Amino acid sequence: MPEPTRPSALVVGAGLAGLTAALELAQRGASVEVWDPAPPGGRARSRTHAGAIVDLGPHALYTAGAAARHFAHLGLTLEGGSPAPLLLRRGDALHPFPTGAWSLLRCSGLAFPARLELAGVLLRLPRTRAEGSAAAWIDGHDHPDTRAFLRALARLSCYGGDLGRMDVGALLAQLRQATAGVRYLDGGWQRLVDALSNRARAAGVVFARHAARALRPSDTGWRVEARGAVREVPHVVLALPPSRAAELAPEPTPHAELPLRAAAARAEAVEVASLAVVLGELPRRRAPFALDLERPLYASVFSNAAELRLDPTDPRPRHVVQVVAYDPPHPVEALEAHLDLLQPGWRAHVLFRRFAPALTVHHGFPDHTRGGLAGRPPVALAPGLALAGDGVGSEGLLADAAVASALAAADHLLPARARSDAA
Repeated sequence: MPEPTRPSALVVGAGLAGLTAALELAQRGASVEVWDPAPPGGRARSRTHAGAIVDLGPHALYTAGAAARHFAHLGLTLEGGSPAPLLLRRGDALHPFPTGAWSLLRCSGLAFPARLELAGVLLRLPRTRAEGSAAAWIDGHDHPDTRAFLRALARLSCYGGDLGRMDVGALLAQLRQATAGVRYLDGGWQRLVDALSNRARAAGVVFARHAARALRPSDTGWRVEARGAVREVPHVVLALPPSRAAELAPEPTPHAELPLRAAAARAEAVEVASLAVVLGELPRRRAPFALDLERPLYASVFSNAAELRLDPTDPRPRHVVQVVAYDPPHPVEALEAHLDLLQPGWRAHVLFRRFAPALTVHHGFPDHTRGGLAGRPPVALAPGLALAGDGVGSEGLLADAAVASALAAADHLLPARARSDAA
């Protein structure tokens, strides 16, 4: 078999950041190859179980975030919906979840003085600025119900429960985005992965099932090695967790500014305990979402807002439910008990069940003692070398960070004005 055309850019990793970077570089004129030993998508790939599409943990697209904006710019059609109605759990009772100032005033799960205080918090949110930890900002509010509700929102929006180290600036940014809403995607996040990878292939991107083993400087830029494959290219994007990226490049290198080990030390993975189930029947249809006010738990029936049947023409119902506990370890019984309250009798309808005691949701915990988002690993590592991922760069969390860092990586390697010189 003839050797494929040598690329001018190599992207190592085919997760959301890698796909975004590859497509962007190809659209700027580069010939791009993507290496990943697994199929495209990374943690965004969905699996199929019992006739349903199940994401690896709960995935939601912030409709006002960097990812949604970029996908809209690409013209990708990502249908889906938002969970409703929302419920707030307090003790063993479920109450309507307040989604705005008016619904706050009618929320039976919170004391009336707290409702008034929270209404003010929401009204001031667009212009609120604060420094330090999320815990310090939350504890500055008067009513204990206010503080409990803000703690629950912080865990939900940032996927982490260590509020003493969570940067308040990152939290406020996430809360502002949350007010614009989230979307569960029809077909799960596999639909997004397929759209990006198909668009990349159409732009000429080549996908190869290689596992990168080493990164070295070379006369032409960078030499990337895998078992049975070597590429020497001027542009490389490491769309990998910082710890994995650091394993590829021994230090010191000729580039004193190559901070991979420092980046790996500063990156912090965020994990949750996750329970996913597919149900043939849903015991309580009007209870698709419940956030616990007192414990780090929430559950959502994703199939209430998105089409997640493998065959949408199949009349048999398939209900996909995700339950999460922040800051594991948490026993599976804690997640099951939360689902018992939301969907009593659910065990009789289980078609599929998966418990992950420590599922990584992103690699970019915004630690205020390390500068928050600005203290995360940088995108620009050296001339011709960039890092991208959901824990990289100073913009956003989760998918928003992955996409924003991927676009920044493309800007570092191949500014848009240099498109004609890319190939």
